[in-house]
Amino acid sequence: MKVRGYRIELGEIESVMKGLSAVQEAVVLATTNTQNLQELVAYYSTTNGEELSRLREDLKESLPEYMVPARYLHVDQFPLTANGKVDRKDWADRSLEAASATTEYVAPEGKEEQQVAELWAAELAREQVGVLDNFFEIGGDSIKAIRLLSRINKALGKRYEVADLYQQPTIRGLLSQAASTEKQNDTEAYYAEVADELATLKAEVLKKHPEADQLEDVYPMSDIEKGMVFTSRIDRAAGVYHDQLIFPIPYQPFDTHRFEKAMQLMVGKHPILRTAFNLADYAQPVQLLYHATTPEITYADLSGLNPEEQRTAIGSYMEQERRERPFDLEKPGIWRMRVFSFGNEKRVMLLQFHHAIMDGWSVASWITELNNTYAALGAEPDTQLAPLSVSYRDYIVEEQVMKRSEQAKRFWSEYLADRQRLDFLTEEPTDEKVVHLFGEDIQTRIEGFAHEQGMTVKTLGFAAYLYLLRMLSYEKDVLAGIITNTRLMHEDGDQVLGCFLNSVPFRQKIDSSARWIDFVKAVDDQLVALKSYEKMTLAEIKQVLGEANDGNRPFFDTVFNFINFHVYEKIDSSEFAKAEDWFDMEDSGVFQLYEKANTLFDVSVSMGGGSLVGNFFLYRTLKSGLSLDDISKLYERILRQMIFQSDQPMDRQSLLGESLQPSRNYTTDFSREKTLLGVFDEQVAAHPDRPAIITSRTTVSFREFDARANAMAHYLHDQTELTTGDIVAVELPRDMEIMIAILGVMKAGAAYLPIDPAYPADRRKYLAEDSSAKFVITQEIWDEFELL
Repeated sequence: MKVRGYRIELGEIESVMKGLSAVQEAVVLATTNTQNLQELVAYYSTTNGEELSRLREDLKESLPEYMVPARYLHVDQFPLTANGKVDRKDWADRSLEAASATTEYVAPEGKEEQQVAELWAAELAREQVGVLDNFFEIGGDSIKAIRLLSRINKALGKRYEVADLYQQPTIRGLLSQAASTEKQNDTEAYYAEVADELATLKAEVLKKHPEADQLEDVYPMSDIEKGMVFTSRIDRAAGVYHDQLIFPIPYQPFDTHRFEKAMQLMVGKHPILRTAFNLADYAQPVQLLYHATTPEITYADLSGLNPEEQRTAIGSYMEQERRERPFDLEKPGIWRMRVFSFGNEKRVMLLQFHHAIMDGWSVASWITELNNTYAALGAEPDTQLAPLSVSYRDYIVEEQVMKRSEQAKRFWSEYLADRQRLDFLTEEPTDEKVVHLFGEDIQTRIEGFAHEQGMTVKTLGFAAYLYLLRMLSYEKDVLAGIITNTRLMHEDGDQVLGCFLNSVPFRQKIDSSARWIDFVKAVDDQLVALKSYEKMTLAEIKQVLGEANDGNRPFFDTVFNFINFHVYEKIDSSEFAKAEDWFDMEDSGVFQLYEKANTLFDVSVSMGGGSLVGNFFLYRTLKSGLSLDDISKLYERILRQMIFQSDQPMDRQSLLGESLQPSRNYTTDFSREKTLLGVFDEQVAAHPDRPAIITSRTTVSFREFDARANAMAHYLHDQTELTTGDIVAVELPRDMEIMIAILGVMKAGAAYLPIDPAYPADRRKYLAEDSSAKFVITQEIWDEFELL
């Protein structure tokens, strides 16, 4: 059977339980909790008749986290059938009351702790929660934190942020820091300023817009929306941020009228589905919310094609859509759907949208609600959807207020001072993707390890990614991007559709002699520290640091994302052809997608359906020469060492593996009496006309290579007084020129120092000065040399 997307064998869990010396009999059932979610409940009897306090911990040593029951109840005896076996039917019909999964329960004291404990238990669907229970260890995550804190704030009149819960993840700890987290009076003034600005902007737009009577609201675009729209418009045919996802339609039969009605209800409920953008006609880029729009839902019958032809037809259609039908961003409804029929009541739905209107969680929430609305309409044709108490407009207000935070500006200014951009990519374009399914032992262990260390799986995946960058770049000070969730701190915040993403710079100094566990904890501490400032947009951070906000990447070319869309657990499968179809969709191509961002090397780790999967994207080749498949395997090795050898020092060489180790099987035995220049001269004499340098634009023979290097040596002596051992910096692109320049420096009797011309000017200057370089060969110097 399946429980919350994982394939579960109840008998296997029971067998492990009965294998424990103190357990006499065990029954494990899948039940539905108060939030209408399935969970595992274990009932057991013991040989001595006493309750076991560490049963959950003992099971975690033998079972993956998703197979460990959430709740436990000790019983004296089980009802038996006439054959002397446990009567499961009788047992399942009984009232199911299970104890808390926590091993040490500390009851709340006082009214506030009691209120918060009740809210905590309700959000996590637990019978009780102790005041010392760690929120993230008992089922919490960032989305659940949003819902929980909004309810706590409403009940207690507080203003907790998600960062507060990460810093103090227990009830008692959270309540103890209330005084330090409440907003200051100047923040209230910021809200008033923003409200005035938005009212003025709306009035201006409504006064000028030719369709003002069709507009429900007007407010600024968020920075993430502006950034994505700007980038996608540079080359519309490239399909940047034109997202395409395929989902199965598991209904048999499929009622198109009901499906379209469900979609129209969704459009009425969610403003972002009725939104258009205008970047140029007003004081600032705005989004225009229309009263109504008609969804574009089309249909195609592919039943006359075989499966291979069907896949080809859909793939061709998707490519054509990206190339020939980029979204008209100034018209409402920046999304569309197409349903493909394969025959025999099998169908899939292609969902296309501009990434600016939807993040991954929103897509998952949209698909879940669309399915559940379709099911509800089947039972009650007059079903209506309740409006949300918060909207994307509220998010815009929060973003505008954060831009006024002097504390956040100071933080980012100091945090990114003397930053250094990672240098591990070439200028050679590529377009590669690798999907990597991690080993079962990692999938089984990673959640348990995160639980033991009081951190999240996301932290472990991100730490492995940072060390991967350390290996690729050889830099100890690693600066990369991490995708963060900046959803509204509101009870309905997780249900609002829109793009709530931010990619913020993350900086970690890595001591390769440290233990894995120390490194992971240092990363976790940094992530917690950043929680208070991660809502400042990347565009605003650029401005604070004096960087142009023109679509460039001043801080990083690589980002990490962690995905766990557990909202799919709320799917109503009552009308599915088979109850398991939602999770058995490999044959119909679910989650086939097209996504393209503007970074150059991205790693995304996702959890769900009993799997841990890595998605690796590469758009420039690596200077290391490693393939993307090599990278995915190296990442797994890092993750494996991190969780299985956490007390050991980080060891770069053991991580490389035999296939990635630098080769030491040299086939040529060079005499110790020969120099590099001497060996080169022998090649010139023996094979003067053989190619010595081959590039994409030219080929240079050994004879020409030697002549031009000699000319460079003479040129250097003419320009400056060089003595043996002097350093000449070579600041040229990686092409023919740098090879000739380096050989010329050696022939001049000096040492060469390569400096990447892509480095910032200040860093190039520092390297040259710090090395006491006698001369610097820049592109201008090379051009002058070529004219001689």
